Amino acid sequence: MRGAALQGQVRWSIFEVEGPICETSIAGVISTDNGATLEFETRGYSIVPDPNQPQVWDMLAVVRFRTESPVYDWLNTTLARWEGTFDTRSGVHTYQTYYHQR
Repeated sequence: MRGAALQGQVRWSIFEVEGPICETSIAGVISTDNGATLEFETRGYSIVPDPNQPQVWDMLAVVRFRTESPVYDWLNTTLARWEGTFDTRSGVHTYQTYYHQR
């Protein structure tokens, strides 16, 4: 992952409850390029907006972060909005994350 505030590698797992609106929880770890470890957890929902493309899901979630890194401790009081798409056929996830810092 690459962004203005941090860069690194992401490992994650997903839990879903499927239905017309899919409930999604994703938990993972970001190992930053400068050696920090950031844990994150999401709670969100997804839908298929176009019945003619049932493999493409629109996804929205709220993200919470946890870290002991002094460089990124500002994330401990930050909530983020994660939105984008997931293509179940190709396995490609495309997201943007926006955060609000206290």
